[in-house]
Amino acid sequence: MTMSSRNTEPQQADHPHYAWLREQLDEARRDGDQGLILLLSDGLEFAQACNAAWHRILEAAQGNLVGMEVVDKTLSRYAAILQDASEPGRFRAQFFDANGFSGHATYDTPEDVLERLVQDGYREPAAGAMNTLSQTREWSWGPSWPISLPR
Repeated sequence: MTMSSRNTEPQQADHPHYAWLREQLDEARRDGDQGLILLLSDGLEFAQACNAAWHRILEAAQGNLVGMEVVDKTLSRYAAILQDASEPGRFRAQFFDANGFSGHATYDTPEDVLERLVQDGYREPAAGAMNTLSQTREWSWGPSWPISLPR
């Protein structure tokens, strides 16, 4: 029995940007287009980082991206993948930090949400972040900027 025959878990598809870039690079190499190869190669490191994060988060989600929370590299900005209550059938990236909710963006599928989040730098799973932060004094106070605006 070989190693590959023992692995019964389905292989996850790569991050869409990474998959597209690899495809374009392969085509440019077949065509011998050195200029395009150089141009596309400039984005390969970013695409590889996105792909690695994509797979980490998909593994942590265990097949269900809805409810998945992720954090950016500063470990101060978070996003959760949720069903969108205002647009049934769609999904949202709900952004938040220590001061509460800070916005959202709506997409057609949970995978579309994750694709964008990973490209925007939200690359580490952060299970329980919203629950933990919502218990703090800072969260209950919310953003202080509306209070400080002149009237």
